[in-house]
Amino acid sequence: MAAASVPTVPSAARAGPFDRADVATILALLPQLATWPELSTRRGRSKAMERLRGAGQILGWLLTHRGEGWQERRVAAEADASSEWIGFVAAGYGQTEAIRRALVTDGLAGLLLKRVLLPGHGFLQNYRTSGLYRFAKQEFDAELFERVGEAGRDRGMIASQLSTAENCLVKMVFQTGRDPAELTAEDLLAYHEWGRRTADAAPLGLHAAWDLLRDVGVLSHGQSLHRTLARGQLSPAAMVDRYDIQCGPSARSSCATWKNAAPPSTTARFQAAPASCWVPSGLTSKSTIPASPPSTCRRTSPRHGNSE
Repeated sequence: MAAASVPTVPSAARAGPFDRADVATILALLPQLATWPELSTRRGRSKAMERLRGAGQILGWLLTHRGEGWQERRVAAEADASSEWIGFVAAGYGQTEAIRRALVTDGLAGLLLKRVLLPGHGFLQNYRTSGLYRFAKQEFDAELFERVGEAGRDRGMIASQLSTAENCLVKMVFQTGRDPAELTAEDLLAYHEWGRRTADAAPLGLHAAWDLLRDVGVLSHGQSLHRTLARGQLSPAAMVDRYDIQCGPSARSSCATWKNAAPPSTTARFQAAPASCWVPSGLTSKSTIPASPPSTCRRTSPRHGNSE
């Protein structure tokens, strides 16, 4: 009898600096965090023990999943799908659900701040926490976040707008595993595309975050995110999705061929086309964009997300 096939573990494209460290090593690293509780008081020592206990519970749960490192195990556990796993990990600890959850979320905060785990946009979008973002702004280049705050106030942002923009930056820092000064325009554009693809809207605070990174010199782009998106060149695949191209049976293979072709010379030429798609048969990656469409395809208006 043939052996049963073993399911493969999803590949983790990103991994933190301690991805292959063992549990003991990671727990010894967490007290190095700048935001670690003060150990000179009884309350601080108790809080520190709770964080270590919660982090240990999470790591123990991840060890039950297959993978070469913590990030692969996290992907295999589908930890980005929702935060329901926190309740599962917390089960059996503490006398109330709130205490149990607080223990695990405190441990999770330590693992994220130390970059043992790199969460995806999906988890960060749905995970409700304020303390974690406050701690992150102290851990990840506090001086730069102070300059970001000053830039926001100079722009006349109210407190809630500035907080949303800063939290947006923190999410990208968590997701990429890089410091805020190392974020690139590509990181922000990728986050924008993720938001447009999953919610048909830009993530909250992203446009303001782009402007603030320009103000403090992290981004060298001279234009706003809105102008950059308007003038930027999209790939054929992004255009097919953005303009919701729909093809009749006779043109579907041509649409698929064009979607995988090289980028056209300009996005504007695509936008200037008639309200139909223009994907002739035989188009190759070296073909130029034709001037007129076949009657078997049509193009709808572009799907734009909210500006924020």
